[in-house]
Amino acid sequence: MYTMKEAAILVGLTYETLHKQVQKNKIQIIKIGNKKFISNEEIQNIKDNLIKLKIDKELKSKKLKKCFDCKLIQSINNFGPKSKRCRLCKSIHDKKYYNQNKAKVLETIYLYNRKNTLQIKENHKKYYQKTKHIKYGLTDLEYELLLKRSDGLCEICKYKKNLCIDHNHVTKDVRGLLCRSCNSGIGYIKDNIYFIEKSIIYLLEYKNKNCFKYQYNKKYIRGNKNKYFKDLGFKDMCEICGNKDSMMTIDHCHKTNLIRGFLCNGCNSSIGYFKDDINILKSAIAYLEKSLKG
Repeated sequence: MYTMKEAAILVGLTYETLHKQVQKNKIQIIKIGNKKFISNEEIQNIKDNLIKLKIDKELKSKKLKKCFDCKLIQSINNFGPKSKRCRLCKSIHDKKYYNQNKAKVLETIYLYNRKNTLQIKENHKKYYQKTKHIKYGLTDLEYELLLKRSDGLCEICKYKKNLCIDHNHVTKDVRGLLCRSCNSGIGYIKDNIYFIEKSIIYLLEYKNKNCFKYQYNKKYIRGNKNKYFKDLGFKDMCEICGNKDSMMTIDHCHKTNLIRGFLCNGCNSSIGYFKDDINILKSAIAYLEKSLKG
């Protein structure tokens, strides 16, 4: 056994640093009277810890790290933040722990989620805003350029909302930044300029129509759908895209509550997302034409 001062000399540390190591690693100290002693085994443990720390520092400078389980030296990118296990070993360890303590884990998750619901939602939003461009293969600089091009606004309706990255589903090329409504609007109408033009004509013609008052009765329509549409004088096809879909819907004006026509789910949802606004629909055409020109 050695006193604390003797142990500090043996290990090559100052008395204060050794005292911190003792507290940090919970090393057993033997008290005899007013003096504190450390056993030979504990001194050897301190030396081993110091060697490990030195190796870890050297590996960190080379962006490498040693896995706690498999003992392999790997790139620091294979480790999660503050994780001592590589991603593969961590997944195995977590699955094993979950299977052994399933009830305890589920209870902990439930209590945490219930207590921090708002914070979790905020964190998800922040994470999405930071990482959404990575999904489409954009660098931070490319995303910043897209924001500058649109002045931080939706490129169709020109409102500042939660912007989405719009892309061509065939070529996978990024076209620009849109709000959720406009992005959904052109998505539902399948990026088809001709159908958007027909939507504008459809909305303009509605003003000259003799429209029925919208009285929605789910029970009646569910059993007599085709009869109900025929009674109103509508054809069994979408008035915009001409599609004969089983998911046909009654389109009505939300301001006047008058029935305008008979549309498929896609076209009805599309003009709804564009707020029945002809100017926004024209902007959508200009946006899609611009993306085609490149």
